Amino acid sequence: MTRKVNIEVAGVQTWYGTDEAGERVREQEETITVAVGTWSVRDGRDFLLYDEETADGPIRTLIKLSPGRLEVERSGAVRSRLELTPGKTGETWYETPAGRLGLKIRTSILNVARDDDCLRTVCAEYELVWGDEMSVFCRLEVRVSEVMPEPKGGSSG
Repeated sequence: MTRKVNIEVAGVQTWYGTDEAGERVREQEETITVAVGTWSVRDGRDFLLYDEETADGPIRTLIKLSPGRLEVERSGAVRSRLELTPGKTGETWYETPAGRLGLKIRTSILNVARDDDCLRTVCAEYELVWGDEMSVFCRLEVRVSEVMPEPKGGSSG
């Protein structure tokens, strides 16, 4: 079964840097992507697929959810792969114009909410570690809702 759905992906990344005076400062970046895509279930796994247009070009995102594990694969203008499993440390990568950036990833939380007929929300918290110096704390929330059908017979006015 495949269904057309609205997908909202909200991300918050938090890290610590230093200001011009050398003081430690907290920095944060938030992103929100809203798209129409598809939701399907195969072999007990949920799949969300959507496309988005960015300043760098088109990106296709595939989100795979199985019990205790979330995978996010992006292809196109940006390429990356996240594999989130709570309590585990793994490796991930981001493909950038300057080359591939390898990171360690530590997942602390993965929560899933669904109702009888659809996946509703997925929330994950994880830390990306680059070398021994840089850590970015991340929160990813995916919200899914039905696409409302177009009214039949046109508008009245």
